[in-house]
Amino acid sequence: MKKLLILFMSLLMIGCTTQDTPKPPTQTSVPISKTTFTSFEAGFDTVYYLTFYSTKTQEELKPVFDQSVDLAYRYHQLFDIYNNYEGINNIKTINDNAGIQPVEVDPVIIEMLKISKQMNELSNGEFDVTYGSVFKVWHNYRDEAETTGKGPVPNQDELINAQKSVGWEHILLDEEANTVYIDHPEVRLDVGGIAKGFATEKIAAFLQSKGIDTAIINFGGNNRVIGSKPDGSLWGLGIEEPGTGSTLLAVDLEGPVSVVTSGDYHRYYVCEDGNTYHHIIDPTTLYPATDYRSVTIFTLNSGYADALSTSLFTMSIEDGKALLNEFNKLHPESPASAIWVLSKDKETEDGFTAGNFFITSTEDLINKIRH
Repeated sequence: MKKLLILFMSLLMIGCTTQDTPKPPTQTSVPISKTTFTSFEAGFDTVYYLTFYSTKTQEELKPVFDQSVDLAYRYHQLFDIYNNYEGINNIKTINDNAGIQPVEVDPVIIEMLKISKQMNELSNGEFDVTYGSVFKVWHNYRDEAETTGKGPVPNQDELINAQKSVGWEHILLDEEANTVYIDHPEVRLDVGGIAKGFATEKIAAFLQSKGIDTAIINFGGNNRVIGSKPDGSLWGLGIEEPGTGSTLLAVDLEGPVSVVTSGDYHRYYVCEDGNTYHHIIDPTTLYPATDYRSVTIFTLNSGYADALSTSLFTMSIEDGKALLNEFNKLHPESPASAIWVLSKDKETEDGFTAGNFFITSTEDLINKIRH
């Protein structure tokens, strides 16, 4: 379903801002420095940035960064639906064996699919990684547009026919044997709505296991803040102005936190009818959702943030808030909040104008937004 391909801090620009009553700076014998590493080879067709706030030197941190890149690329391989890799059974392997046989996989794939199923049930089907057959139709048309400059709009009958091959009842997970089996030959998994966020969270856990207390992972717009700002200030989490790359507004929060945005302005194509069609497909209409320009989720776990941002993008604000309430009941230790960015002509009762857009949010963020 997603996600956005962006440059460093263009989608969520993370800086710092001071609280009304700042905490005293952390006293250390060695000054804490900010060190950023970049990789274009971490997978998911995007850029990977890792910023450390540490007393360690750049030379000491570089091996940890390199290991995190290797881990990121490993997840890219496991969750890839388009390519095969020697010695790896990935999502493509599972899809290729649909209706044929179970596929033994790395347990992390089953873990990710279990979370996907939980989010499918919680969202009443708004988030559904079994819609691969439908997403494939849109992907093929988008590829054609990249070749010809403009592409046709998928025929509704084609989409409805593809929708006949969806459903979690066809996905059989065997945790004891570490196998995944699709029992229908036309059903396909597409984990684009959760895979990068899930991988980002795994990388965060790896870094913490290496003794990293404060860092920022920016994995193609999936941002994960590890720890609190060393000087006691808040993290200023910026949300991109759709279509410009500049910052529309910022949210002041303590860490740790994940920040994930789904939007209509990075992955899209121009059709022969002159309209643009983005990649976040509403499972009800089978066409791109049109209510919002972006939805941003703030919560601890990046995998859940990824799935929630996709889900809320295809739901009404009222239903989205209801979903967050249900999620927060299940995860009281790490509740989720949201910001919706709408075109100004879609202004609702609650919110404010910022530039050419209308902003609304969950109540807990109202006093934390700067614009």
